[in-house]
Amino acid sequence: MRSSSRQQAWLGMALCAAAMATVGSTVVASRLIAAGLPPFTATALRFAVATPVLWLLMRATGTAWPRPGRRDGALLVFQAAAGSVGYTVLLILGTRYAPAADAGVVAGTLPAVAALFSVLALGERPGPALWVSIGLATAGVAAISLPQAGAAGGGEGAHALLGHALVLGAVACEATFILVNKRLRVPVPPLALSATMSALGLLACLAPAWLEQAWRHSVPPVAVGAAVYYALVPGVLGFWLWFAGAQRLAGAEAALATAVMPVSALVLAALALGEQVTPWQMGGCALVLLAMLAAARRG
Repeated sequence: MRSSSRQQAWLGMALCAAAMATVGSTVVASRLIAAGLPPFTATALRFAVATPVLWLLMRATGTAWPRPGRRDGALLVFQAAAGSVGYTVLLILGTRYAPAADAGVVAGTLPAVAALFSVLALGERPGPALWVSIGLATAGVAAISLPQAGAAGGGEGAHALLGHALVLGAVACEATFILVNKRLRVPVPPLALSATMSALGLLACLAPAWLEQAWRHSVPPVAVGAAVYYALVPGVLGFWLWFAGAQRLAGAEAALATAVMPVSALVLAALALGEQVTPWQMGGCALVLLAMLAAARRG
């Protein structure tokens, strides 16, 4: 029994880490989107692409749509509003007002915010060892993110502060999104939950997107491409990986996996953009990896 539990912890941590690896690219994608598309239009486009793909996957695997009761249905709507819409819109707006490096630093608070959510909203009581792991991961995220902000010079003035506040709001929405499904009375399969989040997110965005009237303006192809990428990689793939992994972990353990997001962003920046990685950032990556290994071993 102990061996089976540990295997589930390893698998859950691996799946959640893979999901966060896809999410690590959303800060860059959001920056490209913000330069050419209004936030609700971009979010609606994201879900308009993702929802049919997820529906086809459900048909191919014989997965049925969930039929939740009133309480679970309300939780699903709240989850979609917070994570599917709130995170995307606030992150796009935040990167419009603050440098992407600053946004990455603020987004790096996600492990600690998600762990706090697991305590306050889910009533979990993580043990000292897990808190140490979360602390190590948060320190690693800081080591990764702060040099990026220093190199970029940071943002100044009221616009930058507004951008930071918007990204922090996005972090709070994401923490809610990744963990609130643990309050469901009847668990929903990962693929069905992913499709439900995408479909509800699309419905929530239609009216605000119409009011933005993006078709009246010229839209750069790179912004549309970034939105489609956002839909297929962090959306379709990332959603499924996260929900498949999170159902095998406690909320605080899943929160720890979010530390992979800035690691992924750092690696992608180095590989795709040729940015230099500092020794501090390499040490931060090692701390994150150590924290996740320690948490998985205790599962």
